[in-house]
Amino acid sequence: MDEHVGPVRRRAMEVCAQQWSDALIDFGPYNTLLHFKDTKRATLDVTDAAPQALASLLNGRATRLASLFPASEDHKAAWARARGLRRKMVELAEEQGIDAGRLALGLVCVDPPTTRGSRPLAALRAPLLLQPLSIEPRTATENDFVLEAVGEAEINPVLLYALSHQYGLDGDLEELTDKITNAVDECADLDDRTRCAYEVLQTACTRSNLTVELEERLVAGVFSFDRLPVVDRQPDSKQFTHRTLTTTRAPVERGVAHLKSWQIFRKARCSPNRMTSNANAVHTLEQQR
Repeated sequence: MDEHVGPVRRRAMEVCAQQWSDALIDFGPYNTLLHFKDTKRATLDVTDAAPQALASLLNGRATRLASLFPASEDHKAAWARARGLRRKMVELAEEQGIDAGRLALGLVCVDPPTTRGSRPLAALRAPLLLQPLSIEPRTATENDFVLEAVGEAEINPVLLYALSHQYGLDGDLEELTDKITNAVDECADLDDRTRCAYEVLQTACTRSNLTVELEERLVAGVFSFDRLPVVDRQPDSKQFTHRTLTTTRAPVERGVAHLKSWQIFRKARCSPNRMTSNANAVHTLEQQR
């Protein structure tokens, strides 16, 4: 079939495919995969944590927050951030089926190239490597947390996509991804993974006349896609199941929340045994309204 498609039509198809791909990715300022910002309740900077505990975390071992920040004042501030970050992670997991907790290894700052178009590009401040992160309370009172970096650190795919399609990075993305992955795998010291990945990316950016800088930081945060972009990946069956359940539960949960906001049953005088049927009736009438 391809041999019967003319060059004009082929080019039109490529343009449409590119537009559809771009529409899947949020290039706006709220995408933390491209425009990272420190917040008091959704990020936790562990760059200056206790070296021994930080090494344990980077090696994939469960590490207490109190070990990372042994000083009382430092632990208090880190505890508030870790609690807020975990709540955000749980919220995304329950409502959208997204596992968004990540440990960012290095932040790449990219100056926007000079453009003559009508839409100027913003500077990037994006995570370089991302490693899945879990945060669990150590006690029921949540006075301390346990952090664990699970899985392998991977290059931020949205960063490479933005550099290629928005900032003019030359070369094949798959080849560049393989080079960065190999550089990280061959890095003997875990502490040098960020530097090894950055050197490969910097070389590619320099050839394309892009100015990049590296912030050597380790930051835990929520890194998710507002528009669920798919960059050569498909969601696994577990994520798909979560989204299906969320879609089914959403109308019911909204209705229950609506009934609670009415507070119409606070002064009910009927038997408690009839409250369930009464609530179901009101909920049904509200849905049909």
